[in-house]
Amino acid sequence: MEFAVLGLGTGAVYALAAQGMVLIYRGSGIINFSHGAMALFSAALFVELRDDNGLPDIFAGLLAVLATAMIGLIVDAGIMRRIRAASPLARLVVTLGVLGVIESIVIIRYGSSLRFVEQFLPSGQIDLGGNVTVGADRIILCAIAITLTVLLWLVYQHSEFGRQTTAVAENPRSAAALGISAERISTLNWMLGSGLAGLAGVLLIPLTGLMPVILVLMIIPTLAAALVGRFSSFPLTLCGGVGIGIAQSLIGMSGLGAGWTTSLPFLVIIAVLVFQGRSLPLRGFINDQLPAVSMPRPPGWAMAGGIMLCVVLILSLSEDYVNAITGSLIVGVILLSIVLLTGLAGQVSLGQYAFVGLGAFISARLADLYDLPFLAAFVFGVGLTTPLGLLLSLPALRTRGVNLAVVTLGLGVALDNLIFKNKDLTGGFEGTRIDPPSLLGWEIDSILYPERYALVALLLFVLCAAAVLNIRRGASGRRLLAVRSNERAAAALGISVTGAKLYAFTLAAAMASSAGVLSAFRFPNVRFDIGYTMFNSIPAVLMAFLGGIGFVLGAVIGGAIALGGIVNEVLSGLFDLQEWQGLLISGSAIVMVIVHPDGLAPILARLGAKRNNAHTRKNVSVVDDGHVTPCDGKPLVVSDVTVRFGGLVALERVGFTLRPGEVVGLIGPNGAGKTTLIDMITGFTRPQSGSLVLDGKSIDRRSAVKRARCGIGRTFQSLELFDDLTVADNIRVACDSASWHSYLRDPFRPRNVPLPAAAHYAVRSFGLADSLDLLPSSLSYGERRLLGIARAVAAQPSVVLLDEPAAGLGQEERANLAKLIRSLADEWNMAVLLVEHDMNLVMDVCDRVVVLDFGRKIAEGPPGDVANNPDVVRAYLGSADMQEEEA
Repeated sequence: MEFAVLGLGTGAVYALAAQGMVLIYRGSGIINFSHGAMALFSAALFVELRDDNGLPDIFAGLLAVLATAMIGLIVDAGIMRRIRAASPLARLVVTLGVLGVIESIVIIRYGSSLRFVEQFLPSGQIDLGGNVTVGADRIILCAIAITLTVLLWLVYQHSEFGRQTTAVAENPRSAAALGISAERISTLNWMLGSGLAGLAGVLLIPLTGLMPVILVLMIIPTLAAALVGRFSSFPLTLCGGVGIGIAQSLIGMSGLGAGWTTSLPFLVIIAVLVFQGRSLPLRGFINDQLPAVSMPRPPGWAMAGGIMLCVVLILSLSEDYVNAITGSLIVGVILLSIVLLTGLAGQVSLGQYAFVGLGAFISARLADLYDLPFLAAFVFGVGLTTPLGLLLSLPALRTRGVNLAVVTLGLGVALDNLIFKNKDLTGGFEGTRIDPPSLLGWEIDSILYPERYALVALLLFVLCAAAVLNIRRGASGRRLLAVRSNERAAAALGISVTGAKLYAFTLAAAMASSAGVLSAFRFPNVRFDIGYTMFNSIPAVLMAFLGGIGFVLGAVIGGAIALGGIVNEVLSGLFDLQEWQGLLISGSAIVMVIVHPDGLAPILARLGAKRNNAHTRKNVSVVDDGHVTPCDGKPLVVSDVTVRFGGLVALERVGFTLRPGEVVGLIGPNGAGKTTLIDMITGFTRPQSGSLVLDGKSIDRRSAVKRARCGIGRTFQSLELFDDLTVADNIRVACDSASWHSYLRDPFRPRNVPLPAAAHYAVRSFGLADSLDLLPSSLSYGERRLLGIARAVAAQPSVVLLDEPAAGLGQEERANLAKLIRSLADEWNMAVLLVEHDMNLVMDVCDRVVVLDFGRKIAEGPPGDVANNPDVVRAYLGSADMQEEEA
């Protein structure tokens, strides 16, 4: 009981900081990863004002909290307001940049060592009975947290400001239509949330002391507490923070060690995010603008020239410069893993150095304990870390975006505390000793032969860079970009979203661990507790973003500017960058987000744009003028399907049959359940009852991916094209083989088979032959609509479901679309389900029409019969909305 009560104090501070994070998220939709750094800033300023300048406790604390609130104002009004349309990754980078700037400033001012801070709250003991006593400061901290939580709940539940914040959080556009200023709401919540972080920092330092690492790491329990409250509930957030504090205290009492105490919030994060997550995002999930990626092209003269220049520099420069090149190359390999994982696959990771550390740990410990030579240790280090990367990537199957960043951040912290800081595992206080490495009898000791070790690092970087370039050019790269762009659309084409994510994490873990092995064998003594923490992972993301996170060239640039890299060495004669480099990288990342959020690499890549575009046209512009081969006709029987969302019945005992060579219209008023029916047929929504039978076989238990591979294709009402892929690759990704062999082959030798005849015919029929080398964003709206249909039918599905394909088209475009839809049934022998509000189009092209009203089928038959059905006229055709649409 006494230990539990002791944990109340720390837990109360966690809860206070978490309430601030909840406020910022509610007001702006942003998870503030710099929250712990803001607490650090406030704590440092409090110490500066009170201990160094003699201000009273209350004034020093008040000024520190107000100054931190002003930082929130600056971040929101000065930065976030400028990047509202930027990618979630860009907004994440800003908060990481703020973290780095604040932490660097505090370290420059105070250093990184611990400074004890005198308690300012009453420190007497309170007897709780039963020989249980607790410090009065713990009780006061808990009382402060409870009081502020009650005040926040009252304000946000019952005040006009609270209602406006809720409105902005739920629907910014609707709130703006009501005259609510989203910018004002965001700024005020940023100030309040940052102020609470500042208050938490001031209250915490007497318990922990002033140490940058400790206060910045407060982001982990703070995130965990906010997640328990689902970033919305103040009472649940309070319970989460206090519960984590109590649990940490009890674990500390149990003797399991500090590693488990610190790692507890990570376990909370994993549990909450995984159990609340979904394998595929819900309908209506909208991707923000994504960072640019390189065009697919093979390694060329630029890469060959870069390799030769690097070799010349390694063999001719002094030892200091050669060591700096080695450092840049090793960091470059780590950044390549981020380019693959985040740039191409869209999986945001803040724990990549955990895999670097695992590779270093496994290889170094095996070499030390069992005298393994370098090559064997390298194989074991990479070989054992890679499956761990596969295992640790499982949370990515149910989380995405910034939520995944939270998970990977916690992963890095947990591994650091449980393994890398565990002296029993890492060789004690002296660390791990490694004999000088050799490769196939060739001595590569980095101290005696620095140029040899640099050449080995160059070889590893070239192999990893070539692998990333090859993946970008092959089927696996198209799958990764499709999943990054739109998971639902990718699954609808038969792409395994799970497989793509696991592949990206596994290969990225292999690359990162290989860099870890090289970093471990670079010096005779390895210290795992200082080189593989989140404080390395976060700058790595910033450097990758600065260079261009979707480009191999971005890894080159990022590696060059890394701490201890070649740029640092070149400038060391002019400036002492050792203290300031973290501040410069973090500040530059913030500026880059505002000025050019795609990084530096795209600017340089444009130099060869004309040549690359010509190369692309040469490979994709020739199409086949032959005729399409009809697909295998497979009837689809929908029997008595019911779908409920909570208490809402979206579909109730709906049934009909789609036959090959037939177009069936599905009509009904808005909210009738038409798109829900398509989602159910394609496997994105699970029915509570009923069955689906395709060609005599039940597909009820098959996933969306397997249904697509069985021959069910679809379009989307909101298009959901892959904007990072050209028109040709949008078509090609639908025709790529579903085999996993390309994942193994593409890193070494990508192979793109010619488009099948059906895809060529689709390109010609839908008028896309002259646009194959363009990105979808370059097409007109009507052409984008046609691209969505062409992509859906290119692989010749037996059944194709078209969700409002004529929306937004002109009269002439609708007439052409009618002919194309009719050809899908007559020439392609497909079973077509057409969801459409244009009744002229429905009546012209459909053989039968099914009518839904409030989730129930009220009519089915030939178009003429349905048009005269009294129930249909009353429910839909005769409604004012329909008459207005007809007019």
